[in-house]
Amino acid sequence: MRPVVPILLAIAIAGSSACSIKKMAANTIASTLADTGTTFTGDEDVQLVGDALPFALKLYESTLASTPNHQALLLATCSAFTQYAYAYIETAAEALPSSRRAEIQAARDRALRLYLRARGYCFRGLDARFGAKTSAALIQDPQSVVARAKEHFDKAVELQQGLSPGPYVSLATGVVVSSQDRAEFERLLKTALSIDPEKDPPNRLITLVTQQRARVLLDRIDERFSN
Repeated sequence: MRPVVPILLAIAIAGSSACSIKKMAANTIASTLADTGTTFTGDEDVQLVGDALPFALKLYESTLASTPNHQALLLATCSAFTQYAYAYIETAAEALPSSRRAEIQAARDRALRLYLRARGYCFRGLDARFGAKTSAALIQDPQSVVARAKEHFDKAVELQQGLSPGPYVSLATGVVVSSQDRAEFERLLKTALSIDPEKDPPNRLITLVTQQRARVLLDRIDERFSN
């Protein structure tokens, strides 16, 4: 019976090694996917990227099934779902005629579901990096978004050196509309449109998509302001 012991031990070691190799391979793939560089964000063909993103999103999710706590891929997946929902779902809804209310609502509902999906990956990334209760604490004690919106706006513009239209569009739609300040709404969106996408090549796509939304918002400004 003694020869059986070394054989079983060898099988166990081989199985363990195979699992380790598989895990290493999965982590390598996850790291590669997370580090896409400017493959998407630097592209100038908005439609091409839009056609490719759904496949990329499902690839990220299938890889996370094997590496559920990979911090970089969790962040990349969160970012990708957010960008897809914003650039290709919510922006498309904004461009629809107001008479097509059912389609607009359906698109907004879908965008919301994608945003919530993105948030889930963000929270998982936070928990993986800072501890299991980090996201729960964030939900229980959120800061006042409106009260600190201008502060966050100034910081975002500073960090991005005025090269991104995103902060201007976000402040316009997230805060200024609720205060019904039409002049400020127009000023922010026109500032967003004045930014040259070629001055920030790595984020060219994001700039183009955000400016596309700014144009739609300006064209339909009367729908958001009573006067």
